[in-house]
Amino acid sequence: VSATGVAKLEIRSVVSGIDAAALQAILGVEVIRQFDGRIEINTPRYAAFTDILKAIAAQGGSVVEIAGNDEIMITVTAPYDAVVQLPEGSTQIAEVPRDGFDGRRYILSVPIARLADTIRTLQSGPLQLEHIYDY
Repeated sequence: VSATGVAKLEIRSVVSGIDAAALQAILGVEVIRQFDGRIEINTPRYAAFTDILKAIAAQGGSVVEIAGNDEIMITVTAPYDAVVQLPEGSTQIAEVPRDGFDGRRYILSVPIARLADTIRTLQSGPLQLEHIYDY
């Protein structure tokens, strides 16, 4: 029997444009170190990760790196009748109906450097951020 092990429940990211005190006030954020105007943080993964990145973006922060990646996958949703314009710099991977819900789900690849701006842009609709995948 082979096993792949247990998934890590935390992820490291580097952010800028927000101070350490503001980061530590966000539930689940652990400040690891500060360097060159950037801050390395440790956070929980999964749904909490999406909420944390939304909080950082809402406070004017930017994401520089997530676990060494320079692209990240996100999902956004929109009603069927919405006129959809993808966020600047994003690439659509797929578009699928949302089973049991009105609307469609869009799977996008977003450059990490554009992630905080993308989160802020999505607040005005019609696309709504559903999830940021932490890989």
